[in-house]
Amino acid sequence: MMQELHILQTKVLRELSLHQTRRFSDMMSVTELTSDDFKFHLRKLVKLGLVLKNIDGVYELTARGKELANRFDYDDQAPIRQPKLTTVVFLKRHNPTTGEIEYLFQQRLRQPFFHYWGAIGEPIRWGEAFETAAARGLLEQTGLVSQLSFKGFYRQRDKLEGSQEILEDKLFVIFVANHSGDRLKDWPFASNQWADADWLKSQPQHFDSCSAMLTMLEDDLSFSEGITTYSTGIY
Repeated sequence: MMQELHILQTKVLRELSLHQTRRFSDMMSVTELTSDDFKFHLRKLVKLGLVLKNIDGVYELTARGKELANRFDYDDQAPIRQPKLTTVVFLKRHNPTTGEIEYLFQQRLRQPFFHYWGAIGEPIRWGEAFETAAARGLLEQTGLVSQLSFKGFYRQRDKLEGSQEILEDKLFVIFVANHSGDRLKDWPFASNQWADADWLKSQPQHFDSCSAMLTMLEDDLSFSEGITTYSTGIY
């Protein structure tokens, strides 16, 4: 929504965020507009549900306006970007022959990162519980329902080779689930492979974040982070 706002309207939001209430003239003074011109911008803020005129005849931010004003960078005139939230589920089993612990890894069959190996991931929707998102991803991608065990967080930042710009910033919420022995369903966007952690780490095309999270599980850590640089041909 902030992209819809004129710079003068963001000045009004900032003024209101610094006070409980403001009069019409107080807000108009920060914009240096005439009364008629300022009315246009104020009506826009009211129409968007960001500002209201209370019973005392003065203006204040709505709950929606307070939330929006709180996450706006007034110097850059843009919303503050925050890391994406996604869950990752490490589905594990004991190999039926060797008894060794194996995880279900997935090779992506879609862009970006075509053919890269990782684990079961699922974005977290607005207002959604972490475990709900993780359970949905597990069901959609494997057809399984399993008890999930929360293990920690991992932050991954991706950069483009030759640049300091952060292309993607993700916070992974890590869960582990035990495979009950039920048959996995096919999923058109990835192929499945049961293997141990060393196998995943040996694959030329695998996500650094996935191998780092496996190390976290091995070392019983609840948080870690990493930065990976990709070439333009991969990203």
